[in-house]
Amino acid sequence: GKKYDKRHVELFTDLRSPVSEDQLEIIIASLKKTGISLQFFLPFPVDADGGSADTSASVPSHMHRNSAPRKCLTKQQKQGIDVVRKLMYALDGEGGLEEIYTFRESLERLSMFKKIERRPVAWPCQLTIGSDLSIRIVAYKSVTEEKVKKVWTVVDAKTLRRDDVQRETVYCLNDDDETEVQKDDTIQGFRYGSDIVPFSKEDEEQMKYKTEGKCFSVLGFTRSSQVQRHCYMGNQVLKVFAAKDDENAAVAFSALVHALDELKVVAIVRYAYDRRSNPQIGVAFPYIKDAYECLIYVQLPYMEDLRQYIFSSLKNSKKYIPTADQLSAVDSLIDSMNLVHEDGETFEDLFKPSKIPNPHFQRLYQ
Repeated sequence: GKKYDKRHVELFTDLRSPVSEDQLEIIIASLKKTGISLQFFLPFPVDADGGSADTSASVPSHMHRNSAPRKCLTKQQKQGIDVVRKLMYALDGEGGLEEIYTFRESLERLSMFKKIERRPVAWPCQLTIGSDLSIRIVAYKSVTEEKVKKVWTVVDAKTLRRDDVQRETVYCLNDDDETEVQKDDTIQGFRYGSDIVPFSKEDEEQMKYKTEGKCFSVLGFTRSSQVQRHCYMGNQVLKVFAAKDDENAAVAFSALVHALDELKVVAIVRYAYDRRSNPQIGVAFPYIKDAYECLIYVQLPYMEDLRQYIFSSLKNSKKYIPTADQLSAVDSLIDSMNLVHEDGETFEDLFKPSKIPNPHFQRLYQ
């Protein structure tokens, strides 16, 4: 039979039918055991304040993005909402509550292009510390820039056939006769003042930096406070794990991650993807979650990558020093635009990059 990577249930309901919680715990346990994901689609938003006492005790009231008064709902529907909230929160906490949608929300999402989920490609390597310690690791891209793959092709405007368009490149001397030169008789050249210095393929190969191969070598350690946020660069972030099914690597890697975390230090790493790649210098942060632990690798700049600018101090001129009213106004502005919802005990991050599509892609594919 067919093999499925994921099993998913989408339930469209107006919650007018009778509902019972008698076997709710069994349903929750079965969904978790089988790995089936669940989504609810309702004709009305979920109310954040009208839940029952039992539900509000187990589900934080601030975690509902579908909040609206439900005066027009029947008693049966209100009871159904409480059961839905309890079910979804038990499955995946606040993440489960975000899988409750209104019909209007689902229609809005259908108008958006969603990129095909990519399978993670493992990058196996050896994490080395000095010449004696080596740990088998595997890295995955966690964040990388998604670029549009241009599949447009040039065709004849009348026949709309690609084969009818022929391209031909001709090299000519800069003389009166524009003498044609074969491509094999040309090499690259770079201007140096008024002269042109030839640069052949042999010269290019001779000047290339040669690496021994893939590399993830720890050069040393430093305090995490020494690595400033503005020094992060590159076009990707890697999550580094111990190699699968290697107990020795798992133990050594876990010890390294926890030691970095407890000492509040990070590893400075030499990274090379393969022997054809130029080496990078980067930083590896410890990252510990309930479900897993890993190192987060981010590229750091070399000296040539830094841009140093000197500006005069604003404090040297009294006319640039802000007044108390101006400082208070800016504080109020920042508070009003805060993307973190806090109620004293818990907080919810309202800015979630994983939920924000690229508007350029939306315009292109709509």
